[in-house]
Amino acid sequence: MQRTCANCGEKQQQSIPKKTGYQITITAGEGGSVSPSGSFLVEEGGSFTVTVTPDDGYRIGAVIIDSTQQSQNSTLTFTDVRSNHTISVTFVKQQNQTRTCVGIIANAIQPMQEVTKESFDMRDFQIIAVISENDRLTRVNITDQCSPGYFPSMYHSASMLGSAELLFRYNGTDSEIAAFVKSQPISVGVQMYLRGDGNRNCTVDTDDAIAALRAGTLASIGAEDELDADQRAALDVNLSDSVDVSDAIYILRYFNYAQIGFNESWEDLIGS
Repeated sequence: MQRTCANCGEKQQQSIPKKTGYQITITAGEGGSVSPSGSFLVEEGGSFTVTVTPDDGYRIGAVIIDSTQQSQNSTLTFTDVRSNHTISVTFVKQQNQTRTCVGIIANAIQPMQEVTKESFDMRDFQIIAVISENDRLTRVNITDQCSPGYFPSMYHSASMLGSAELLFRYNGTDSEIAAFVKSQPISVGVQMYLRGDGNRNCTVDTDDAIAALRAGTLASIGAEDELDADQRAALDVNLSDSVDVSDAIYILRYFNYAQIGFNESWEDLIGS
């Protein structure tokens, strides 16, 4: 560079030191872009930032800086640059995200002797939705998001031995579950026993009263009866969680009323 002295007018040559620059090369594969891209120089001690943007349907696959794979960040910041850098970014196509409800598993936790609107309790049931998400199955408990759809006429104290089906409504907000149960309603088969029918002969009679009396007598002396859990539940007509003499009396009274043509309900009978 030439300069002229202001005092004497003499022309002088002066050299200006060149600044050191480093080569930065940035490339991007198919499925996205980087900014800036291509090759450019950065002065020694300088800085620059690279923004990585995947196209729709793609995600960042790999970020390789100077032959070393780095974290898949969408923003790369370089400071105090003191060497050349090569940056390569690749993208991968995202798999289609699929999620659907493929089944409902519903059951009663234990057999029941009767179900009425007054005695109904969702804690006696378990309802599980089976969700398929990207070919992976998971189970979601939706019991607390369901309610009974209706109570069949079979669900009362005059029910006969056998089973009945109880339908449930889904009240949750999961659209996939809602779509599934719209075409395949949630149903639970419930094993039913006639209240008071301990010997399961589809009627309440003196044999049931004797069985309750025997169980109550044995219990009073600390002895075990020979009833199974379902028989004990059927004979516990006053719902006291045990079979005692009072159950025998109620069963006998129920039998006597039936013999003379009075169809007294257990609630009225026990409450009287």
